[in-house]
Amino acid sequence: MKNKLFIILLVAIALLGLGLRLVDYDRLPGFEETQDEFFYPWAGMTMLQGKPPVGWSWFEAYPKREIKTFWGAQYPLVSPWLEKPPLYSLLSGAWMLLSGAKEIWEVRLTVLRLLPIGLSFFTIILTGILATKVFSRPVGIIAALLYATTPTMVMANRMSLTENLLTPIVLGTLCLFLTQFKSRAGVTLQPFLVGLGAALAILTKQAGISLGLTLILLFILRRNWRGTIITGLFSIFAIGIHWAIGYAFSWHLFITTQQELLAAFIKEGLPQLTQTIFLSPTIARKEHVFLDGAMLLGYLLLFSGPLWLKTQRKFLVEDILAFPLIFVLLLALAASGAGFSFYGWHVYPVFPFLMILLASVLVSQFQAPQFLTLLVFYLILGSSTLRFLLQFSTKYQLLWPQILAGGLIFLLSAFVLKPKIRQVIFLVFFLLVIVVNIYTVVDLNQIYPVMAQPQI
Repeated sequence: MKNKLFIILLVAIALLGLGLRLVDYDRLPGFEETQDEFFYPWAGMTMLQGKPPVGWSWFEAYPKREIKTFWGAQYPLVSPWLEKPPLYSLLSGAWMLLSGAKEIWEVRLTVLRLLPIGLSFFTIILTGILATKVFSRPVGIIAALLYATTPTMVMANRMSLTENLLTPIVLGTLCLFLTQFKSRAGVTLQPFLVGLGAALAILTKQAGISLGLTLILLFILRRNWRGTIITGLFSIFAIGIHWAIGYAFSWHLFITTQQELLAAFIKEGLPQLTQTIFLSPTIARKEHVFLDGAMLLGYLLLFSGPLWLKTQRKFLVEDILAFPLIFVLLLALAASGAGFSFYGWHVYPVFPFLMILLASVLVSQFQAPQFLTLLVFYLILGSSTLRFLLQFSTKYQLLWPQILAGGLIFLLSAFVLKPKIRQVIFLVFFLLVIVVNIYTVVDLNQIYPVMAQPQI
């Protein structure tokens, strides 16, 4: 695939994904899904207006709070609000101020959610680029297409949460890390750019430190001590900025909120984060389970990745698996995964890696199909696709065993046909998955709770 065609396809896929994310974006996921979307722009708006950051919180660390009712929901307002790093708050606050909002109650999801949706355009492109750097251009195109159209990804990218900024920062930084610069200036600047990415991740979310740890590990494996030191210093500097903001407003309050934040996520029980990921696959709230075969298959490939991913070239396994596994490990250390301590958005930054691994196996099966591997894919991805389709075609729901069996027979019959015909059949099945994904996204309001933000 030529470079120009690759870029055109990648941009076209990103535009498709952008269009899908704009369908019912301000009411699905619904207004009631999480109130967390509001405290980021509130804090950013007030800081940019020269005031102490205002947010909402029930944490006991805050000595005073004022209960306000907006849009039929209660918000315990506190100031200065110091629970989170500042980057996404400042970005979303600036976005709302530019839109004309001056007061916190003027924040509307119709405007606010355009920010994460815009960021998702770059996330889709960077998913394809990272997959290309680690595997190949066909894998990059398929990974981008899966990320652009899978219903879980589409809904996740609509929510105005820090993870939707952290994700493109992670992908972009890893792409920079894997770029083979030819010019002397590029080689010199690379570790500084990578270090800057690590710093931005930390200033976006506490869990963003996992990117710095990943990069340090990858630099050490390459015996690149200069890159190791520079990334470490940038990470320490970013932590210092976050702490300096806390010190400027109230060091005691900052420390106590961070302690209470950690306690809130670990007190629910003993560690079970990885089990929760499989038992309660959600986009946001734990009670809104959303079953998606692409997600399940992606997680299975991720957690088993060190066992099956072949080392086609040096560091391939570490390059694609290090960040998501370190990220999940740090989440598991900081949150039990039970009850309050897990919401679907916590693992958004892992999503692109699931689609990259899924794409890599799909491309390998297209080139050299294996009977049992395809059987597993059909069992998980095929049945999920059929389930999505029959959610909207209720009169055919009792026929699902016959449809599933018929599709399996048709798929397996390809093994007795010529390779060219077999590849056409496999391509038809993949395109069917994509078409059903798109159809599902367009009609998601029939199967997922919908609620627009009320007026004040």
